[in-house]
Amino acid sequence: MPALPITNEHVDAVNTGLTVLYQDSYAEYEPVELEQFATNAEISTLKEVYDWLGSPDRVREWKGNREKTSLNQFDWTVTNLPYELTISMAWRDYKYDRLNQLRDRIADGGRNAKAFPAILLRELERDGAAATSLCYDGKVFFATDHEEKASGAQSNLLTGTGTSLSQLETDLTAAVVAMRRFKDDKGNPFWQSIPSSGSLKKKYTISCPPELEIPFEKLAGGLTISADGDNIWTGRFDIRVNEELTDTNDWHLYDLTHRVKPYVFQWVMLPSGMIFPADMLYELQHDGEVDAISTGECAASYLQWRCAVKTTNT
Repeated sequence: MPALPITNEHVDAVNTGLTVLYQDSYAEYEPVELEQFATNAEISTLKEVYDWLGSPDRVREWKGNREKTSLNQFDWTVTNLPYELTISMAWRDYKYDRLNQLRDRIADGGRNAKAFPAILLRELERDGAAATSLCYDGKVFFATDHEEKASGAQSNLLTGTGTSLSQLETDLTAAVVAMRRFKDDKGNPFWQSIPSSGSLKKKYTISCPPELEIPFEKLAGGLTISADGDNIWTGRFDIRVNEELTDTNDWHLYDLTHRVKPYVFQWVMLPSGMIFPADMLYELQHDGEVDAISTGECAASYLQWRCAVKTTNT
């Protein structure tokens, strides 16, 4: 293809189209798990403090003076970090009208930028039992020693019996019981199974590596489990496959039916737009390439550990 004459008008027109394409691709993609797994908060400062997580407010009989619910002893601060997406474009892309390739890259960039918060959450899950993965009570997010005032020792890190269907059924029951027995800092049950409508049976979410997707699909849909009798978990949970998980036999149980979620995603600015250099034609001619950038300032962190239980298998 013969070279095209490159002018400021030509470059500006191309960049306008690419900017709109990036924004449209960003807007059209909706990673639903961001809303499902995380409390979302748009803030206006560098950091946010969450100081109420272990002490839910409860109605009590009014005897004498009113009793004010005090916040717990933890101040969990989440600090935003800067993020960027840089897409380099070469002079020859404009000169030889290779714009279709540019459009594909820009569209993928917009979609990847929209998926980026969900990927942060998946990485949090992957690293949730690491020594540095602390949550608001100063403990590792998935830990055996969570304790707040009158709650007693509590664990959301369980040891499983294996990955056969009958073993998964047994371990899923143990994980659900452990979650329902979690207490707040006053020793009261943290979760009350009082549905607002529909079935009395609560529905859970399983997050697992690809290796366990089919076993959990069988557990979710099967009426029986081999010769072991009826399957009590049919239709009782959804499945999210997390390709970030490296432990192929471990899995996670979530209760995502509450307003407070296991993770938090907060932001001051999201990477929803694309910025091109002001004197782009000059840079293309003298440097041979130019960078289009998108920036954001946000953070993903651990929030309420009582929403999650991890089961490990050797």
